[in-house]
Amino acid sequence: VFEHCERLREAGRIVLAFDRPRQLELGIGDPGDTNIIWSMEKAPGATDQAKWDAVQASVKTSRWFQSFRGRVKGMILGIAQKSDGHEIRLVCINGGPITNLEQQQMTSIATELERELGEVNRHRRITIECVSYATFCRLFP
Repeated sequence: VFEHCERLREAGRIVLAFDRPRQLELGIGDPGDTNIIWSMEKAPGATDQAKWDAVQASVKTSRWFQSFRGRVKGMILGIAQKSDGHEIRLVCINGGPITNLEQQQMTSIATELERELGEVNRHRRITIECVSYATFCRLFP
């Protein structure tokens, strides 16, 4: 998935803002995130829902996650300020628990940006699509 997206980015077909949190689990990245629960396998809880809740709560406190939100927001803001169009399309590829958490944040990021852009008369409509990788490949061959 990442390699396909990188080729599209290099060709100028998409703009990409992502990081691989799994690298942090391997000791690469912010040392403040070493105690973050990145996967359900390592999460406490008796049920899958309890484990998912623990992962989600933990990851939201990570430096990586705050940086992710900031990078995505900054990239979208930069595009909005440069473009003459009125709509920005965010396409998220479905994935695992961390990807799902990222996607959940897109709505609040988009809402914040629409409000902030409106305050400086750069009104933009931001749409969000969450698709399978197969659908993404059809949209962006």
